[in-house]
Amino acid sequence: MESKEQWLKLYQLSEEWYSLEPWNFLYESDIFGVKTGNQTYFVSIMGSAGEFTGISAYEGIDALEKYWLLYDREMAESADVLTIPHMLLSFEPDKQFDADQKKRLKEYGYNFRFKQALPELKRVIPGLVPFTPDDVYLGEFNIVLEQAIAVCKKAFRDTEYIYSDGQDDDTYLIMEKGEGQDAKWKSHKRKLKFSKKTMKGNCSREDLDVITALQTGNAVMQANFQMMPFPMKEKDTVPYFPVLALMTNKKNGIVEAHDLLIPLPDYSSLLSKIPQIYAGFIKELGFKPRCIEVCRPEMFDTLSDTLGKCNIHIVFKDRLDTIEEAMDHFINSMQKGT
Repeated sequence: MESKEQWLKLYQLSEEWYSLEPWNFLYESDIFGVKTGNQTYFVSIMGSAGEFTGISAYEGIDALEKYWLLYDREMAESADVLTIPHMLLSFEPDKQFDADQKKRLKEYGYNFRFKQALPELKRVIPGLVPFTPDDVYLGEFNIVLEQAIAVCKKAFRDTEYIYSDGQDDDTYLIMEKGEGQDAKWKSHKRKLKFSKKTMKGNCSREDLDVITALQTGNAVMQANFQMMPFPMKEKDTVPYFPVLALMTNKKNGIVEAHDLLIPLPDYSSLLSKIPQIYAGFIKELGFKPRCIEVCRPEMFDTLSDTLGKCNIHIVFKDRLDTIEEAMDHFINSMQKGT
């Protein structure tokens, strides 16, 4: 199917989906899957809170697992969703609608009847600024949206369609198409096996030896990294969101160390550098903190596996007050261009 046909199909499906108003009877956490070829997308419907209307299609089980980690984390930031690979169809007022997609909508002559909510489709690759998907992913999303509409229609009549009594948390409704030219879509309940991957990081043996030899002070540090909501672009790079790594003193709130990181060539590569970044911070301090508090489960794992071997106690906390204040300060400073 050519690009124009795919976009026209998206507009038609978007109108049908929006007219159903599924956010009135489904929550963001009412997730189900749609299998397209070798990929299973996990669908989350937004809008029940009345603030943002859209539908996300998370790419695979690993993406779903990251979604739940984010969903359950008290200190999660809205930008953190951009660290999960997915496609997002949102409904935007005319003034906020993507200029290129607005031009395409006009060029194709489609008169979307919900003027207050125009359909904007973006693909999210962790660390990068969301962008309009190519024809392959556009076609994939149309399949997902078509099945999401079918699921919503059944869920409206039967709330047990997605969830059944006694169902455990790892069992999901999955829409799958049978084999053959005339195969039909069918729903199945599948128990998923989450990998429970930990964030792998590297730290040089030399740095770990240096840190081990440092004296232990009485200070407690707080540490976190966060994607900044300000897109950047350098020569010969795609637009990306920088990531700020911070370490603060819990007692007085002083920012002891910070670094602005670039998520290239990809976000996973950046994450692998986190232990080395914080090892550098400790070396700059000139002593070992009594402990380091973190609020991300994946950061707890990777720092425990590296800095923890240097007799630095890594502690998990739901909230990090000095980090929140410092992050707000950096964001405000970047907004003002200072």
